[in-house]
Amino acid sequence: MAPTDVGRGMDIDVKTIQHYMATLVLGLAFITTIGATGCAVRYYDADHRDYHRWDGDEDRAYRVYWGEAHPREPYREYGKLDGGEQRNYWNWRHGHPDASRGGDRNDRDRDNRDRR
Repeated sequence: MAPTDVGRGMDIDVKTIQHYMATLVLGLAFITTIGATGCAVRYYDADHRDYHRWDGDEDRAYRVYWGEAHPREPYREYGKLDGGEQRNYWNWRHGHPDASRGGDRNDRDRDNRDRR
């Protein structure tokens, strides 16, 4: 094996490593961006034909609802409710737009920004 063959093999390994490192750095940058901005979770309310963004205000409103509607039951996360109970929450929510600090700004997408 000639010395030039060894050099070529090393170049390939370095390029491969650089490729994987670049992919890793870009992937971490993407994950960091998502983590910093938060993942917006939206729920569609079929009865009212609108979307609801689940954020801190919505979570506070849900906790108020749970305390009023289920005062003797242990707390259950919204995502673990069956469809009927989720509908009950959104019906309650439409009747209580000020149940969270943000008023009803999260209640409806009036400006259609989030509809696709």
